[in-house]
Amino acid sequence: MRSFSVSRTDVGRKRQANEDTVFADDDLGLYIVCDGMGGHEGGAIASKMACEAVAAAFREDREFIVRARTQPELADGVRHLAQEAIRAASAKVYAAEEPDKIRRMGTTLTLLQVLGSRALIAHVGDSRAYLVRQENLHLMTADHTGAAELMRGMKWSETQAMKSPFSSVLTRAVGTESSVEVDTLIFDIFSEDRLLLCSDGLTHHVHDRDELRGLLDQPFDSTATLLIDRANEAGGRDNISAIVVRIEGEDDEPGPHRVNQHESELSALAQAFGFEAIRLRPLQRLLNLARRRALDPGEVVAERGEAFDRLILVVSGELELVREESRLSSVGPGQSVGRRLLFEPGAIQASLRAVEPSTVLEIESEGFWGVMRWHPVLSLKVLSRAAWLGHQRVQRLVHEGLPPEPEDLF
Repeated sequence: MRSFSVSRTDVGRKRQANEDTVFADDDLGLYIVCDGMGGHEGGAIASKMACEAVAAAFREDREFIVRARTQPELADGVRHLAQEAIRAASAKVYAAEEPDKIRRMGTTLTLLQVLGSRALIAHVGDSRAYLVRQENLHLMTADHTGAAELMRGMKWSETQAMKSPFSSVLTRAVGTESSVEVDTLIFDIFSEDRLLLCSDGLTHHVHDRDELRGLLDQPFDSTATLLIDRANEAGGRDNISAIVVRIEGEDDEPGPHRVNQHESELSALAQAFGFEAIRLRPLQRLLNLARRRALDPGEVVAERGEAFDRLILVVSGELELVREESRLSSVGPGQSVGRRLLFEPGAIQASLRAVEPSTVLEIESEGFWGVMRWHPVLSLKVLSRAAWLGHQRVQRLVHEGLPPEPEDLF
């Protein structure tokens, strides 16, 4: 995959100076937006210093990043590079503060690194990254603000959270401390995807998802300018920055097929964990755990009585549950078995085998819980949905007298 970008930063209509910094390198596939804070002097220094430090770290490891484009197993190494580079930048900005001249300077930082058919986002603060794919707009980052934390942790509504005196306070920033926690996400990308990195000067004014998607659907070369102009027309109360990135595949890459397969996998995950809609960010974290497996007709996935600790999701084809050569049930695309075994591994009650050529995803318990420990908000969502699904099973079996589903028989 190749990436191409257009970018623009603007002072806006209310500020005297621009504290934002943007960086775009199409050859390396690296894009960064920083939004400084700490007064016009401190904010501009912090954003420029952090952006330059992180970009320099990536350029120094250019050879490794180029190799990662064709070796997907190196993506975790690039993730580590991003985390360490941003932490080092935080230490550098923190050490550069002069208390008599600059008050608590710091900056947000949102980074995109394109890695062949995958991409990495690293993120601190309330600048954002969005993805537009097949007319759907996905928010790929989580804001680190008081309002966002109240909505995630306390389940406040957006209206309630925005009334809090701490709503706009950053809970994480580069440079306000000597180190910082960095959110990262590795995800698949496809030809014709568009990504947007922007400061909150844009999203404060262009926050309607349909409007934002509509602007990103405009002729590519004009998108960054259209976004900035729209934010200024709506008031331009802050500095405004936008980088729009277009992904293009090589001629021999089966783009539509890969997109459809990816959407099928996300859909299967959404159904297995009870998500009401495909929410790309949390589902991608789960998909990154999965092992894809192609099955031939008659191939056995699991034998009855076997100790089992995996979730099996059917992406295509058909599997069957068998006990003493009697067919109990079938498992088709979008269905899964083994969810309860992620929580309590044990012996299975029936064998599972392919009826026809099939593709499945396997998620092991150990990796699943590793992600849950590192991402408590995702863990809360998954566990609450699992409890709800368990309640529904009891209702169906005991109170409504309906026949058991494959999950109940496995």
